[in-house]
Amino acid sequence: MRLAASRFTRVVLVVIAVSTAVICCAKTAFAESPEHASTDAIAPSGVRFAVRSGYALPIGSAFQASGSLSDTVSGYVPIRLDVGYRFRDHFYAGAVGQLAQIIPNQCPSGASCGGTDTRISFMLAAHLFPHRRLDPWLGVGMGFETYGVTRSIEGSKTTINAKGLELCNADVGIDYHPYRGLRVGPVLSTSIGQFTELSVNDVTTKDFQPQLHAWVLLGVRGAYDL
Repeated sequence: MRLAASRFTRVVLVVIAVSTAVICCAKTAFAESPEHASTDAIAPSGVRFAVRSGYALPIGSAFQASGSLSDTVSGYVPIRLDVGYRFRDHFYAGAVGQLAQIIPNQCPSGASCGGTDTRISFMLAAHLFPHRRLDPWLGVGMGFETYGVTRSIEGSKTTINAKGLELCNADVGIDYHPYRGLRVGPVLSTSIGQFTELSVNDVTTKDFQPQLHAWVLLGVRGAYDL
């Protein structure tokens, strides 16, 4: 357990360090470079739609004595949709919906394994240079997560579902503006949560000791500003 906690802490610190480095480097490179300014500036306030995907790795455990999530899950591939409102050029607030396909790990021969992870949350973001071609940004949020995995073998089926709070979701990214309103770029995200409800084969229990877990995602985001 101590080893898992130590690994969890290291991953969170690495994400924070990388996020800080990206923002500092981008600020140094582009803050004083007029040639990097976008000539297709839009209104300082308005609606934004965004979509992202990538690959996320699990860190930590669902609950005490369950073992590491990475023992049974290699990762997931999400489709995340955002809709919200930009205001005063630099700031954004919006709602998030995500559905992810679980990639199983160590599925027994002859068995069928799979699952999903879904999140509903809200997000706040700040952009450093919203009118430049390259615009670093940071986002934070929180919400609710549901997680479910199924394993079927020789007519026997086991289903595990868990629900709980997404305590913190932190994003760092860089947007490239190819033309008016469109944003495309890489994003690094970490979601930290804790399950508060667990069910096995539709039998629900709250009699367990929850543990912190996280998903660390590297992906690509596209957004369009109206």
